[in-house]
Amino acid sequence: MRTSLMSVCAVVSATGVFAGCMAQAPEVSAERGKELFYDASLGGSSNSFSCAECHPGGGGIVVAGSDSDLAKVINRCIAGPLKGDGLEPESADMRSLVLYIRSGGDSGLQDGN
Repeated sequence: MRTSLMSVCAVVSATGVFAGCMAQAPEVSAERGKELFYDASLGGSSNSFSCAECHPGGGGIVVAGSDSDLAKVINRCIAGPLKGDGLEPESADMRSLVLYIRSGGDSGLQDGN
């Protein structure tokens, strides 16, 4: 799993060194989720695939019942087809991906969702 900025800052804070920990956490948004959806390096992907390879336009995704279930599905896809490590379930990146998918992908964003 990718280490979040919050966990790195917590470790750095515990050691008494604060340099570099004042960065803002990324904003959660469907637009950010779309960027990640098309990012071939998502979750440490070791091939040239993005989510869009199997789900063009953000469509064709069977949506799980809850956001935590959807996060598990997303991480399974990252670990499987994308050959990556996945994302922290509560990270801003994961929450943005979930928001993008729940919004209906590209068609939902065009409709103003």
